[in-house]
Amino acid sequence: MPDTIQFKNGNQIINKYDAGGKKLASEYRTLLTPLSVPLINGEILSSAYMGDIKYNSTCFVDNYEYKYTSYQPANDLVRIYNSEGYVMYYNRDENYYAYFCRNHLGSIREVWLAYGQGETIQRTQYYPSGMPWDEGMGGLEQPFRYSGKEWIEAHGLDEYDSEARMYYPAIMRITTIDPLCEKYYHISPYAWCGNNPVNMIDPDGRDPKKLKDWFQFGKSIYKATTAVVTLGLQGSAKVNVGTVSIGVNSNPGSFDLVGVRDGKFTPNKNKPTVQSGGEISIGIASFAENTTIKDNGTTTTKTASTSAGITIFEGVSETKTEIDNETNEIVNQETESGIKVTDVGVKAGFIIGVEMKIDMKKIEEALKKLIHE
Repeated sequence: MPDTIQFKNGNQIINKYDAGGKKLASEYRTLLTPLSVPLINGEILSSAYMGDIKYNSTCFVDNYEYKYTSYQPANDLVRIYNSEGYVMYYNRDENYYAYFCRNHLGSIREVWLAYGQGETIQRTQYYPSGMPWDEGMGGLEQPFRYSGKEWIEAHGLDEYDSEARMYYPAIMRITTIDPLCEKYYHISPYAWCGNNPVNMIDPDGRDPKKLKDWFQFGKSIYKATTAVVTLGLQGSAKVNVGTVSIGVNSNPGSFDLVGVRDGKFTPNKNKPTVQSGGEISIGIASFAENTTIKDNGTTTTKTASTSAGITIFEGVSETKTEIDNETNEIVNQETESGIKVTDVGVKAGFIIGVEMKIDMKKIEEALKKLIHE
């Protein structure tokens, strides 16, 4: 990433980064007295020779944006960003909320002010490359545009800060060579989104992905998620003995009332899933035995699992048996054993229980597929 962007007329953009390459601040310097002779390529003007300059700076601390200028050198908090927009901060008693309206690529098309009856304070149209149209409104309201990237117009730069690299949308090229270019021998190492910015996105400027890959990743996370309310003879307790915690979770029998289990709504049109089992934990160690019976209509799947874990790892042995509901014969039986990262979740309740769980093995498989494809 560029530390100093030098313009031939003497103006500069100075960037500062942390050790991980995350941009922390940008200072935009403007010469008040123009140079009599333009700079040559590769020449950097020292601040000692810049004379009178006007500068303004933008600093980021996590999701907080600060600004200061040569006329007002104190750092002023101007925006607090979140996933849906930002808060315009004026003082403790006067703040306004603004929300982003995005398109399918994550580009910010409009910014809506949640004040009074609401109004649109910024509107941006894009060429396929991400270049903003001249037509629009509120261009200086906030800097984030195409794919949610920061649009830098200062001194006529007109580039996007895509985190790992700078992107010049006027020619749909990046300004430095792609560090992962050996994955894409068939295209230029300066190409953006594989020369297909309509159907692909590049979240951090390193590796473009098709939109369907991200949708599939989100679908995989959904399938790995369980959040249900259960009813039955179940209960849990936890006792602290000195510095050691002893917990017991008993479930002689319960069934799902409502929720999502492994990405599917439950109960469905068939009979609800019935569970039984128990778990005991002492300190960082745990042992559990569980049985799940699921009626699929024509067949019933019975899953019996035994697991023993320490901290974030556990050994699991699981047997799935599929039984024909008419003949009561075993149609298929599979046994799987191994060591995996413990699922993340909570399970608590008495009679009526609440279970929340994320299958970390499925998350790991989804991440590998997203990264390597």
